[in-house]
Amino acid sequence: MKIFNLFLFLVLPLIGIAQSQILNGININAPNGFYKTGNLEWKKGNDIVGVASIPGKYSDTDFIASCENASRSSEYLDSGPIEFANGNTYTVCFQFGENDLVMGSTLVFKNNHTYIIQTGTYPGDYEEPNRINKSTEKLIYLLSYMTYRIENSFGQTDEEYFKRANAKDDAGDYLGALEDYNKAIEINPNAATIYSNRGLTKNSLKDYSGAIEDFNKSIEINPTNSYPYYNKGIAKYNLQDYSGALKSYNKAIDLDPNYTDAYFNRALTKAYLGNFIGSLMDSDYTIKLNPNYAQAYVNRGVAKLNTNDKQGACQDARKAQSLGYDASQLIKLACN
Repeated sequence: MKIFNLFLFLVLPLIGIAQSQILNGININAPNGFYKTGNLEWKKGNDIVGVASIPGKYSDTDFIASCENASRSSEYLDSGPIEFANGNTYTVCFQFGENDLVMGSTLVFKNNHTYIIQTGTYPGDYEEPNRINKSTEKLIYLLSYMTYRIENSFGQTDEEYFKRANAKDDAGDYLGALEDYNKAIEINPNAATIYSNRGLTKNSLKDYSGAIEDFNKSIEINPTNSYPYYNKGIAKYNLQDYSGALKSYNKAIDLDPNYTDAYFNRALTKAYLGNFIGSLMDSDYTIKLNPNYAQAYVNRGVAKLNTNDKQGACQDARKAQSLGYDASQLIKLACN
C-alpha cells in the first residue's frame, strides 16, 4: 500500500502546548489536550505520542531497516520521505500495531542526539472509506507538530552550556560552572574537552577523586591529548598520590615533549619523593624551554641545595627573585 503520494505536504496550524518535559536540555511538548501517561509519553483518546533519544546520529537507512523488520507485535506498512509543515523532509515509517493501532515514527537530529518520535492512532475512530489513509493523515499531523516543537525548542546546545560554564569557572563560580558542564555532558556525552574542563572545576572544588574520573573519561574519548594527563597528575598530587602523579606527568610529556608545566610539576613531584637528581634534570629542561620561569629556578635551587650545591642554589634563588618571585626563604637557606 503506497500512501506517501497522498500526503507530500500538509500545512498544519500550531495548536496549544501540553505540559512539557525536558530531554537532553530541551523542552519536549505534546499537542494541547494530550495528558502525560509516562515519561515523555502523552495520550488523547486513542491517539498517543512518545519521544525517545539516543546519543549521536541514527541514519535513515538503519531507521528504515529497523522499521521493515517489524517486531512480533507490529507489522510493517510503509516508509518513505514526507515534507512536513516546517518545509523540511523527514523519513517516516508506518506500522500496524496491537489492537489494530496504526503507528507512525520519524527521526529528528538536534544537539548531537537523535530524537525518535512515535505516534499512534486507532483507525476505528474514522469512518470508511479510507480509514487507513485518514489514520496516517492524523499521524503525519502529530509527527509534524512534534518535529516542529523539537526543531524550534528553546533549549541550549552543549556548546552554549560549555561556554557559559567556562565563563562561570573563570569568574570563580565553580558550582555554577559544574551545573552547566553537567548539562553540556547530558546533551553531548562524548565531548572529551567538556569532561576535561569539568575535571578542572572539580579540582578547584577540591573534589580530586571526581576530577580524576573526569580526566580519565576525557582520556578514554581522546587518548592523544596531553592536558588531561597533566591535570590528572595535579589531582593525584593533591591526593598525595605522588607516584600516580609522576606517572600522569610522564604520559603528558610522552605526548608533548615540550610541555613546560609538565616538566615543572614533575620536578616538584620528584623532589617530594626525594629524587633530587631527577628534579634537577627536569628543572633544567623547564628553564631551557622557558628561561623566565621564576618558580623553576626555585625548584632547581631546592634540588641543588639537597645535592650539596649550595652556591648553585643561591644563584638560582637570586635569579628567581630578580624575575619577581619571592624566593627569600630559599635565599636565607642557600646564601648565608
